[in-house]
Amino acid sequence: MYNFHLSDFISRFNNCIFSSKKILYLRNSIFILSIIKFFKIKGYISKFTCLGKNILVIISYKGNLPVVRKIKIVSKPGRRVYSKVKDLSISSFYNEVFSTDIGIVDTKYAISINKCGEFLFKIYLNV
Repeated sequence: MYNFHLSDFISRFNNCIFSSKKILYLRNSIFILSIIKFFKIKGYISKFTCLGKNILVIISYKGNLPVVRKIKIVSKPGRRVYSKVKDLSISSFYNEVFSTDIGIVDTKYAISINKCGEFLFKIYLNV
């Protein structure tokens, strides 16, 4: 049993990428489902399906390389990290993901709506 769903999701996603697998099974939760929907919109995953208590995720690949190189968690249960919009900068090598009152957003969208929140994780991209 685990308490921190986000850490479990990121560990499984990174392990799947590092072992060059395309299919990933996750435990179903509302928070993880919202992150997976965000990943689908951004193109980091190609497809997902809810299978009762689990979620089947198919990771996007561009040629032989996955779109995402790795994900690094920032905010943890023992140390929450919050950001302000004025501290954000846009990069082409990574994407920062935040949890706001309107949902899961990335750096670009957070700057455009002038709203930020808990800094969840960084997604490093294969460019």
